[in-house]
Amino acid sequence: MYEISVIVSTWRRVEILKKVVSALLAQSMSAERFEILVIDSRSGDGTDEAVQDIAARSGRPVRLVNCEINSISAKRNLGIQLANGCYLIFLDDDCIPDPDHLERFLASAADTRGQRVAWCGGVRFDKGLISASNYYRYRDECHFSKLRPRAEKLEFREIVTMNMMIEKAVLLESGVTFDERFLGYGYEDVEFGWQLTKRGFSIRPSPAEILHEELNGSLVKFKNKIYHSSRDGFPVFRKVAPDAISVLGRTTDLERGREKLSAKSLRRAVLYWLLDSKLPSLVEWFLTRTDRIGFLYVRHAFRFVLASAYRKGSFDRIDSSQVSVSDANKRGWYS
Repeated sequence: MYEISVIVSTWRRVEILKKVVSALLAQSMSAERFEILVIDSRSGDGTDEAVQDIAARSGRPVRLVNCEINSISAKRNLGIQLANGCYLIFLDDDCIPDPDHLERFLASAADTRGQRVAWCGGVRFDKGLISASNYYRYRDECHFSKLRPRAEKLEFREIVTMNMMIEKAVLLESGVTFDERFLGYGYEDVEFGWQLTKRGFSIRPSPAEILHEELNGSLVKFKNKIYHSSRDGFPVFRKVAPDAISVLGRTTDLERGREKLSAKSLRRAVLYWLLDSKLPSLVEWFLTRTDRIGFLYVRHAFRFVLASAYRKGSFDRIDSSQVSVSDANKRGWYS
């Protein structure tokens, strides 16, 4: 039995995955106290060979398992089943942990053994990218970190499942799992947070940080994720967690159909008109062209473009049955 099982879900990101696994093997915590499980779905990009090579060179057993369903929920659930650790730490394949990452997580949970608590670590972006790009500056400001600490408790919609720790026995006893009905992009993490909250879990921040290695990121790519989160993820969320919609927050104000509810609100009516106009495209053009000009950074301009993308997704909703694993394997989650 290990103290920690680190579960890394991956899909066709072999180069960044190597950095993640290497960082785990270089942890300040002694090697015999934790195990590493890499959960793939036969990426076919050399992931198997890369993990085997790292394990051979390090002399450490790094387990790679292929999940038949290529979804983040299915991979995490499989990792939970196979884990031999007392605590489970979930990482995405583009999240590089700090050298003391595991020790910081354990220190956070020192006084909560056996309690229903999930710990979420901080997220930061590369300082060089932040200083050179307004987009990365915006992305960095969206997460809490040592520089932007959070209060003792997080809301379910603020959960950070790409850098999270939870006690395995407590999780199993609660009956909470990642819902595998989420096949497209988005909302599976929010739904997991909602289920935890409903079963009496407290979601708390931890100083266990990761570097989010989003190479070649851009507003256009991130906008596409937000669009698919709305188009593909939200319909499933609405189906499996209808009782969470009323407490989801400002996101619900962007939904199609809210116009009727707010017909008496001139301010909101104007906002909807602007979001559905050509103005977001013009703002996106401006932000893209001025990305390297730091003094032109306007956080709300990024939020405006992303809100428009989410709203467009709400108009383009498709039945969740149209989102298939086989299509995702061929084209990716954002097609």
